Amino acid sequence: MTNFNKSLLLICALIALGGFGMSSATTATGPSELVVVPEVDLSAYEPQVARQLADARESLDQLVGTPGANPVNLSQTYGTLGKLYQAYGLLPAAQACYSNAGAIMPKQLVWPYLYAVVASDRGRRDEAISALKYVLVHKEDDLPSRIRLARILRENGDHEAAQEQLIAAGGEKPSMPVVLAELGELALAKGNSQEAVEHLSYALEQVPGANRLHYPLAIALRNLGKAEEARSHMAQRGDVGIKVTDPYLEEIEQLKVGERVHLLRGKLAYGAGDYLAAEKAFREAVAAKPDSSRARVNLGATLSALGQAKESQEQFAKVLESDPDNLTAHYNLGTTALHEGKLDIAAPHLKKVVELSPDDTEARLHLASILIAKNEFAAAFEQYQETAKLDSSSQTAWMGMVNMLISAEQFPEAVAVLAQAHQALPNDGRIRHARARMLAASPDQSLRDAAMARRLAYQSYQEAPNLERAYTVSLALAESGECKQAASFLDQAWPKFVADKSATPQKVRVTVEYYQSNSPCRSAPVW
Repeated sequence: MTNFNKSLLLICALIALGGFGMSSATTATGPSELVVVPEVDLSAYEPQVARQLADARESLDQLVGTPGANPVNLSQTYGTLGKLYQAYGLLPAAQACYSNAGAIMPKQLVWPYLYAVVASDRGRRDEAISALKYVLVHKEDDLPSRIRLARILRENGDHEAAQEQLIAAGGEKPSMPVVLAELGELALAKGNSQEAVEHLSYALEQVPGANRLHYPLAIALRNLGKAEEARSHMAQRGDVGIKVTDPYLEEIEQLKVGERVHLLRGKLAYGAGDYLAAEKAFREAVAAKPDSSRARVNLGATLSALGQAKESQEQFAKVLESDPDNLTAHYNLGTTALHEGKLDIAAPHLKKVVELSPDDTEARLHLASILIAKNEFAAAFEQYQETAKLDSSSQTAWMGMVNMLISAEQFPEAVAVLAQAHQALPNDGRIRHARARMLAASPDQSLRDAAMARRLAYQSYQEAPNLERAYTVSLALAESGECKQAASFLDQAWPKFVADKSATPQKVRVTVEYYQSNSPCRSAPVW
């Protein structure tokens, strides 16, 4: 027989002598005898976490194997191990530990409470309800226990009992946001949508950031036929609820070590805009697991957000030492070098991203801009073309192709690509204007289409009036043979967009004079 099992017999003997017991009128946290805590396979855990759990288990085994062990110490040791198991999601083992801790020291209410939390997380609602009732018999004002009990009772379909708990927590006229939120969800479960709306709306007024409440509120509003309001709240739904301050669970969260927990804390801080806290957490993740690509990538991104570009690049470079195909590291090193004008450094990183992730359109667009700067036009055009295939809504890709074709004097191809772009993005003003300009004033006059150019140019000008688009309207009028109208439109339009109206801008004056002096006037000066 192992020392651990021998010690179980010893503790059971202590209990039999009167160390633990409850009256028949009181519900216990678990069995009146100690249970065997399951062995846990630690092979999948990070070394630091596995060591933490193994050391805590060893401490328990040693104490359990000590004849005449102090029950207070033993209860505490079981509970401490239970907290660690709970922290890492090892719930069956945690529940067994809390059962034993509570059986040894039944007046320590933390153990039945945590037993209830774990039992609830395991879907064992009856066990959780029993344990929470035990806590509340001994401590009626324990708000976390009462709110948790009300929630579990509601989930269990016992609406009246849940209502009793919430009234006990908040009184007949509750004002605490957490109680209001629970009353709202309970009213919705009971089919009283109007009451649900009242409670949930009041809770949200007090805690606007509790976006999880938008979902039940939307359901209640929809039930009342208020579809528009329901859609508005549904669009605002999230994962943030209203929680009761719970020092026990906060303590358990703080027990975690290892890369994963620091990563989680860092990501939460980063998402909240607290970059200094994020940096601290990600550095702790790196310390816990120095070869972790995830930790260094997140640290690099945080340092970049803090304006520490050099340190950020160092982290990404270290990632590539152990993980040469890490997309995030290549992308960040490439874009950082691009912004610094270091094209020869940026290019290979972005090429690697495209190689490893062909669907990454952002990387393709960055790479295209580098290739253009390096006069590698065919390769740049290919990147724009592939981007447009992958994402037909990319204005940058379409206009990149168009500008390159015009620069190469491939005007028929430019007109064809503009037609495709306009079809893909019919409401894009920039593409509409570019197409109007080409159809009104293409150097290859055989490609011009006066009627379509005029329609597109007027529409473009009305959407976003400016001097450039006014000029395009005049070109379309000129292509239509309406030279006087072209001169008049441009002459009347320019003062709307030029601060100094004392003299006509030279390019405008020259163009207007051309329209007035030539017929046909389809070859106006190019701005």
